[in-house]
Amino acid sequence: MKFGKNESDDRPTVDSAEDVIRGLRKHRNLTTFELCPQCDIGQSVYAFGISTCPDCGAGIIPCSMCRECRTPCVYEEIRNAGGGKGRRRR
Repeated sequence: MKFGKNESDDRPTVDSAEDVIRGLRKHRNLTTFELCPQCDIGQSVYAFGISTCPDCGAGIIPCSMCRECRTPCVYEEIRNAGGGKGRRRR
């Protein structure tokens, strides 16, 4: 996991599924702001893992945490492997 290229230089960025796992362990409560792909409402979501939109229930991937977009998407790989059902924010 490397740092930089996000909103500030001290925020971790994601390059692989292993980065997501390390991020979940080290920065469990770190959040970022993303638009829900289903309802287009901005939500504060967990920076690592797939969160659940409180308005429509769709999964929200924290795309702003990735260094660059790639195919296949790191979060889509995790979701397809059954590791990302979403975490509801309280």
